[in-house]
This record gives sequence, structure tokens and C-alpha cells, in this order.
Amino acid sequence: MSSMNGVVSPYLPRRRSGFVQWVLDCKYALVYRVWKQWIVRYCRERGIDVRQLKLLEVGCGPGNLVVWLARWFRGAEIKAVDADPHLLAYAAGRVRGVKFEKADACGLEEWDNSYDIVVCLQVIEHLVEPGRVFYGGRWIV
Repeated sequence: MSSMNGVVSPYLPRRRSGFVQWVLDCKYALVYRVWKQWIVRYCRERGIDVRQLKLLEVGCGPGNLVVWLARWFRGAEIKAVDADPHLLAYAAGRVRGVKFEKADACGLEEWDNSYDIVVCLQVIEHLVEPGRVFYGGRWIV
């Protein structure tokens, strides 16, 4: 568990040595590359310019994925939401050009038609009512 502003959260990354952090960064780069490939293919098949992509990440946590999304899709409109304000603050400190907002996945109504792609990674296990979020093709990724 890590502490941020005196608040302990099990989801904030621990401080690691330079080498260990480098290994983790390489792992994330390899794993998240699959997401990039899928998003690029999805956009190409639908005629969406990735530089004008509207992308929403729900449950961004400490920002591991959104950091890469912002690097890969410069010029895209990227919004990241999470219910934990401490995680949002941490994520916002890692990347520029992304709009961060505190929001509960079950309460977001704007995603129905507002975004080209909605990304949700490692979130379902944190939802009290996952059926309210994942229904009828509401999710693209």
C-alpha cells in the first residue's frame, strides 16, 4: 500500500527501485501494445481518424493505460474517469493532455454515443452492479 497526501490506498503504486520500475514499464508497454493495435484496427475499419479519436477510459486507476493512450493517440480527445480521487490525482500527475474526472462507472450516462471508443481494464471486479455497466453492447473495448 502506498500513501498519497496522508491517505493510504492499496491501488496506488509502491515506490520501486529504478531497475524494477524499468522492468514493469517494459511489461506494460508490451501488454498495452495489444490495445493500441486493436484500437488502430477498429478505427481503420470504421474510417475514424485516430488523431480525432474520442476515447474514454473508465476506471483509469493510477493511469497505467491512459499514459500510453496519450502517447499513442496525440491529438485525440481522451478522458479518464475513476471513482477514487486519490488515484485520479496520481494519474493526472503522470500525463498531460488528458481530462480527468471523478465518476462512478455505474453512473456515467454520457458514454452511450459521445465516444468512439470506451476502454475499461481491470474494473469489473470493483463494481457492485456490473450488469448496470456491461449490457447490450454498451462497451466497445
